[in-house]
Amino acid sequence: MTWLSIDSSYKGKVAGANRALTSLQSIAGRQLNAVAKTGGASHMAFINGGFFNWQSTTDRRLPESSPIGAAVIDSKTVHSVAIPEVHARDYHKLLMADLSYIHSAPMLAFQGIASFTEDHLNHSRFIFSRGTNVPGNLGHADQRNTRSAISQPASGTDGRTRLVVGSSKGRGPEGTGYTMAEWADAVARIDRMNADPGRSLNLDGGASSVLGVVNKAGEVLLRFGDYSNPDRSIGNFLAFARRG
Repeated sequence: MTWLSIDSSYKGKVAGANRALTSLQSIAGRQLNAVAKTGGASHMAFINGGFFNWQSTTDRRLPESSPIGAAVIDSKTVHSVAIPEVHARDYHKLLMADLSYIHSAPMLAFQGIASFTEDHLNHSRFIFSRGTNVPGNLGHADQRNTRSAISQPASGTDGRTRLVVGSSKGRGPEGTGYTMAEWADAVARIDRMNADPGRSLNLDGGASSVLGVVNKAGEVLLRFGDYSNPDRSIGNFLAFARRG
């Protein structure tokens, strides 16, 4: 497991969703800064965002970059795919400092206690099958996979936000990564690094998972993620910019 710990001097926003990006694993730092529109920030921390209409398989009428669930990016409401009805209660809004937002699922932990447990894996919507293997569905929850998450401090506190990736060699029964319940337990421990833990929310995972840091000059200072498919494109990402 790898995480970036950032303080409140880094202001977050959702970036992308106007087109499917080149993989965050290979995109040049200058291009990444341009897409994020961070306005000359000295440094930017980033992590992949929420689920999206990968290869337009969820809704062929909409662009591949369309997020699952309503979203506002750069003060504009973007085309989005409806949250699957079966997961209506599993998705949560992720609101950023610039009032941009996406929805993602599931909530992993609240106030330092895992909220997604092994009991959830007894429900069919969290069990892998052809019917649940669709972007935006959570049928991968019972499979070991690379995972991503954002861990947030309680509102109004001076805690730190942590961007988290848990890697896996392979996926499914033979994978070395995390089921969603295992991921929730692991990220709850990250949450408790804050004196006042808030919540943690799962992000898109698998080959989408990558986090890193780029500076104003476009130098990538850190990049870590799932390298099983280096050409994997993503629909959106979270960018945390520091001024000065």
